[in-house]
Amino acid sequence: MKEWNPVFTREQIEQAKRNGVSYLTLYARVINYGWDIDEAIHTPPHDRFGNDVKSILPEEAVKIAEQNGLSRVDIWNRLNAGWTLEKAIHTPKTRRKLHIPAYALEIAKKNGITRKQVSMRLRILGWTLEEAITKPVKGKGKVS
Repeated sequence: MKEWNPVFTREQIEQAKRNGVSYLTLYARVINYGWDIDEAIHTPPHDRFGNDVKSILPEEAVKIAEQNGLSRVDIWNRLNAGWTLEKAIHTPKTRRKLHIPAYALEIAKKNGITRKQVSMRLRILGWTLEEAITKPVKGKGKVS
């Protein structure tokens, strides 16, 4: 086992800076991850969402994704989540919050239907907006 010294010399810190390694990165590599000091100093940090992604992703795929409103970071996150490249570049972004018009919420409220119930009917059950805001709730714990 190599001898371990948690104190860095000024020369080591300066050498790391010249190689693009910040003091925090150097410290984390040695203290937290158990790297050898020389390896920690001489290994430049990679750019997680910059150059590495450019080298991994085919330019044609990036162009298709950009046409679909996706960034390189979006593709990278999807690939890290286990998506295939085809699915990652062709699936458009989804809206996180469902927009339900104010008039529809008023009608739903008059019919005793909550916003959450309307949202569930639209997203999960695939109902039309008119059905979701007018069809009465059957009873407690029952869907629809």
